[in-house]
Amino acid sequence: MKIKNENLHTVFKSVIIEVLDNYEASQPGDTLSDLFIRFNEETGILTLFDDMGKNIFSVDLNEKDVSFQNDSKREFIYSAKEILNALEKEGVFNKEYIYKPFTVNLVDENLVIQEELIFIDDNTLPLNNDILETLDKELDDFFNRLMN
Repeated sequence: MKIKNENLHTVFKSVIIEVLDNYEASQPGDTLSDLFIRFNEETGILTLFDDMGKNIFSVDLNEKDVSFQNDSKREFIYSAKEILNALEKEGVFNKEYIYKPFTVNLVDENLVIQEELIFIDDNTLPLNNDILETLDKELDDFFNRLMN
């Protein structure tokens, strides 16, 4: 994984893990199917909301020495997607209280979704180049046999 912003990577990863651990402890019996993230470019404040719109965590990235090069929103989105995908591979989202499909979305100040950062569904097969190439070859072989 190519890390563009080392401090953002470290802070964001620890924030997600802390939020999920604290949610389970502070909301016993509750479930979570969405996580909403608001990144305020002007103040550097990152706020996380549960699927009911309740503020569950807030951190000032400036206080954590996170800085951005140019377009802070684009850089944040790029890094967040990388980090969330890595956490998903590590099984961080495999908790009993997290319902699938589960999404993490970037939202604006009105909690309107601006961009989906990750979508996790146990019933969905992720497609990558290896699967697509194999499928393409198998379909070609099938059509050749069918036409002969």
